[in-house]
Amino acid sequence: MVLVCQVGGLPDLRTELPEVQQHLFDAHLGLAQRTGLDGFRLDTVKHIDHAFWQKHRAETRTRLGRDFFLLAEVWGGSAQVLDDYFVDDEMDAGFDFTFKGSCEAFVQGKGRTIAFASYLEKRHKVRNGYHLAHYLSSHDEPMALHNLEGDLDAFRLCVALQMTSLGIPTIYYGEEVGRRGSVWPVNRGDMPWGNRDVQPGKGVARDEALREYYRKLIEARRRNPALSQGGFKRLSSDGDLLVFERTDPASGNAVVVAVNRGAADASANVPAPARWQGGRVSDAVTGAAATLAGDQLAVTVPARQARVFVRESTG
Repeated sequence: MVLVCQVGGLPDLRTELPEVQQHLFDAHLGLAQRTGLDGFRLDTVKHIDHAFWQKHRAETRTRLGRDFFLLAEVWGGSAQVLDDYFVDDEMDAGFDFTFKGSCEAFVQGKGRTIAFASYLEKRHKVRNGYHLAHYLSSHDEPMALHNLEGDLDAFRLCVALQMTSLGIPTIYYGEEVGRRGSVWPVNRGDMPWGNRDVQPGKGVARDEALREYYRKLIEARRRNPALSQGGFKRLSSDGDLLVFERTDPASGNAVVVAVNRGAADASANVPAPARWQGGRVSDAVTGAAATLAGDQLAVTVPARQARVFVRESTG
């Protein structure tokens, strides 16, 4: 039997009516109350007017508390587009649709390095207290590894940029183990479980080395608040090597990220963060020590690799 799901012709709920609003609030906020959910990912937000979402937020605050998180899917969302939903506090965050394509193009050598650096800096214009959720793959778009023609080195560069950029990195299931998928509906395929006794997907190959790469970058992000809430400063953008600094003024934590998209090793001498003086600096992924000479950091990155330089804890 084949089931065909067609939602395009379903009746439209008149969300401007108070009784319809109350029914929807009771249904899905009631679900959160009964199950202890921490938040919702809200689909197709732009198809319902702002007045509804403002009332929805008020209801959410009353029933579920101020910490209940609302993540909006607004097709084509960017810091500018999503601000319409942040200015009146309707949502906490929204998906950034600009990151995926920009990152894929950069790691494939398209466009100037300084232009991509400028793009990363512009993402910091998001309204204070609100967040962009940036992704590489989704159930609606071709998966990044497919768009990169299966090039794992290029994909790893995108992962490094995703985990060191402002916002909420959103991982689409299975991409962390190299799940193969292209356009819809193949981008919604089974999770690769390898030898794990889980169906469906048992026996489907998975890339454990890629998963470990994700783990190291996620750990670096957790340990260094500069990567989640710090500012952005371009240090070098010559040729194919991009070097930038993320610094969190509140904690003084600083990280220097270097991404080489080129086919040859690349080097640069850049200013080291002031708080690094007297400390030992290493790459969070490989553990290799960095070279500090006075106030300068000597950066050398092998072809098509990334480095995330952090100051090692003395505690």
